[in-house]
Amino acid sequence: MRVGFHVPRGLVARFFLTLLFWVFAGSHFATAQAEPVSYTTEEVSIPLAEGLRLKGEIYVPESLRRIGSQPAVLFLNPFGQTIATYEPQAKLFAEQGYVVLRYNPRGWHGSEGVNTLDYDRVSRDAQEVISWMIEHYGVTPGRIGVTGISEGAGLALLLSAIEPRLGAVAALSAWSDFAHPSLGNTQRATWSGILMGFLVAFGNPPKLFADLLKQLKEAPPGTSVGDIQKKNSPLRKLAAINAIGTPTLISHNFDDTLFPVNQMFDFYKGLTAPKRLVVFPGFHAASEISTIKQQDSGPWHEVKDWFAARLLNEGTMAASGMQFSLKNSTAVLEESGPEPADLQTSRYFLRKNEAGLWLNSEALESEPFAIHGRAFRGGHVSTGLPVLSALKNLQKRELVTVDLDKVKAPEGLVLLSDPIPEARVLFGIPRLALKVHAAPRGMLIAHLLDVPQEGHAQLITHGVITWTSAAADGTVQLSLEALGVAWQLKAGHRLGLAFDTVDAEYAPASLKDFWVNFGTEPGDLTLDVPWVRRPIR
Repeated sequence: MRVGFHVPRGLVARFFLTLLFWVFAGSHFATAQAEPVSYTTEEVSIPLAEGLRLKGEIYVPESLRRIGSQPAVLFLNPFGQTIATYEPQAKLFAEQGYVVLRYNPRGWHGSEGVNTLDYDRVSRDAQEVISWMIEHYGVTPGRIGVTGISEGAGLALLLSAIEPRLGAVAALSAWSDFAHPSLGNTQRATWSGILMGFLVAFGNPPKLFADLLKQLKEAPPGTSVGDIQKKNSPLRKLAAINAIGTPTLISHNFDDTLFPVNQMFDFYKGLTAPKRLVVFPGFHAASEISTIKQQDSGPWHEVKDWFAARLLNEGTMAASGMQFSLKNSTAVLEESGPEPADLQTSRYFLRKNEAGLWLNSEALESEPFAIHGRAFRGGHVSTGLPVLSALKNLQKRELVTVDLDKVKAPEGLVLLSDPIPEARVLFGIPRLALKVHAAPRGMLIAHLLDVPQEGHAQLITHGVITWTSAAADGTVQLSLEALGVAWQLKAGHRLGLAFDTVDAEYAPASLKDFWVNFGTEPGDLTLDVPWVRRPIR
């Protein structure tokens, strides 16, 4: 059976997503204000020990110019973006009495030096910036908060491994491990295009790659780019982070395909300092950008309370724990420990008539089901669901509806469970294991669906896996982590699993045709689904 969806051209899709990102980032939102403190604004040039100067801007509350008693907030930029990104939040924090500093890292937007992916070096730059703030503006060690989005968030976590003068960290849409299983082995094509666009527009690609080659040359023999990525991963520095023990707030988004939320679950579990994890619907940095002019909703509300409790000693101490906004309801799942006490896992197999625990498909009763794929030419194989999910979450919370009649054979493969006997909350990381006969190169995207009635479904989450070799008998063993999720499944609904082989968000494994045959034995497919068995209002 042949799958024949059309997939958008990669470059067009990347350009479209990039354009929407900038439109989204510039949207207007209401600003919350309450009795603001007056402050002065100064453009600054911050010296580094090696002779470079970083361009920045600092806000100093006039009523709090008391040397040695100043709380402060330091913003770290997302990749390729300027200090203007945080201007609304910088002003709001200054109005609350903080000294606020934003600066462009080396090589970006008027700061001297060369763009670099050596985050140890960039973290040491941030340490020098903190020393400069303390020396020139009376900022108090222990009363300094550091926050950032995306790359800035990852740098905030890395900084907490070496800087004991921090009083609080708030990491928004960070990475924790560049080698995490949730990233799989499939390039995030759309995000690669967006980040490369930032680098071409505002940075210096030749010098950045020359700096990366220099790192490899100076590293021990056998060091790879992957090894450097591991060195730049906060999860690999947990021992040092825990030794300093800075209270850490983590905010993330469920549909983040650049830095999947799965890795932040693991990072949060490993933290021993006071900690809090909040997760919202949306794609990478969506909840942070959409509330950038607010302090009383979304992630910035959490940051405001986290910093106020730990830097200003105001209000009640922000509680450690986890808070998850369910993707398909207004309910919130609160947890005080590293995971729910009533978390259970159901295993689904590729077999029919085992009530409640087995996936089934009529197409698999008589013979293996084949998906034939072709990447970016001819008859494409794509539901487009991952990209559609991201676009739906741009500026409003909108679920992705799936017409199963367009995904089933001959256009695709859908497996359905028996009806769920009682309402449950799907919470955590669904995991899929497959044994297939396949071409030596290929890619599968699995979509987990909520199926309320025949022919209709909503996208819960998805995951992707690529393979580049097969065993001598043509078999391929695949394991896949779907994006972590919190989703309420109502009684009587079915769980669905749909497959396709191309999506504009991911790079194809090959530009040639490839094929996949699913076997019919129970062990050929297993799906582990974590549930919280409790009512959610």
